[in-house]
Amino acid sequence: MPLPSTAFPAGSPAAQSLAKQLKKQAAIKRDGKKNLKPSSVEVLQREDGPVIVYLFPRSREITRQDKRIEFDAQIGRLHLAQFFYVDDMNYQGKLEL
Repeated sequence: MPLPSTAFPAGSPAAQSLAKQLKKQAAIKRDGKKNLKPSSVEVLQREDGPVIVYLFPRSREITRQDKRIEFDAQIGRLHLAQFFYVDDMNYQGKLEL
């Protein structure tokens, strides 16, 4: 669902309301572990339209043992799900998230 480019100026009540709703409808899923919920969501206005940024707490670490994680979010009628393999998130031999 494309978001109107002028409907959500950063920091506006509309952007804050949308961010609060989106926060409830997103998670990082890991096999055999509790889902990670975002600590915050920001709706940023750019020249080419709004950008949604999901921020997750680092207090519950993603490890190599997780093998595969999934980002899952609902934005209006649009459902997003993207898998990531933890082994692909290495930089110079270290897990980088």
